[in-house]
Amino acid sequence: MEVERRIFSLPKGKEKNVLDINTSEKKRDKAYRFMSIFISCISKIGGRVYVDSMENNDNTMITLLGSKYKCSLYEKQVKLRDKAKTEERNMRPLYDLEYTGELYFKILGENKDINKKDTWELLQTIEISNSGDIKGKLIELFYKLRDDVISKKIIIDQEMEKKQEEIKKEIKKLEEEKIREEQVRIEKENLIKKQKMQENINNHMDKWEHINKVLMYVNNLRSMIGASDNEKNLILKYCDYVEKIYSKSKFYEEILEFSQKLD
Repeated sequence: MEVERRIFSLPKGKEKNVLDINTSEKKRDKAYRFMSIFISCISKIGGRVYVDSMENNDNTMITLLGSKYKCSLYEKQVKLRDKAKTEERNMRPLYDLEYTGELYFKILGENKDINKKDTWELLQTIEISNSGDIKGKLIELFYKLRDDVISKKIIIDQEMEKKQEEIKKEIKKLEEEKIREEQVRIEKENLIKKQKMQENINNHMDKWEHINKVLMYVNNLRSMIGASDNEKNLILKYCDYVEKIYSKSKFYEEILEFSQKLD
């Protein structure tokens, strides 16, 4: 059968992943048929059934519209002492378990409530021993599954909307922080530029004051009395040289060059 072939036909030497089905050999075919029908129904409504081997090798999972479920199919077992008469025990221990022929299918829904300890909570358990009643119970199960999926979908959508809103706020916050950082950077650059300008202006003032003192010194030398002609010529030569070095015209050029850099 299809379910059995799909699940047990694995490469030789590899550990098998199997559906969570626990029945006697006698009831196995019926269990496979039911599971095959269930998987087909889930697939038709956009869901998926798979084995999650992260916990164990028979952890049968269902995903539907973003919600996750876990299912198992099992045959009820009872202790031998609860079933057999004394003369029918055949010397077997009283704690041995025997299958009863009663098949049950159980679905658990994922519980995302952080205040609850259990990760999974029972959604529904149906008995599938009576073939004539399976269709009605399956319909009831899928109605229950539908209602649960819809309610969880609403919560998922609300949580998604909330997360998107938080992401938008975070993006806006980051953008505002980036703008503030850029403003701080520009203000810092402007302050440094202003301080540099002030420093240059102060240097110009000091230099202007120094030039005037030098030129006053040169004028005093030119008007010096009592020097011989030769000495006077040497002094004038010196004065011309000093005036050339401390020329106001060069200083004006420096001021003009500086002024062109101003905003």
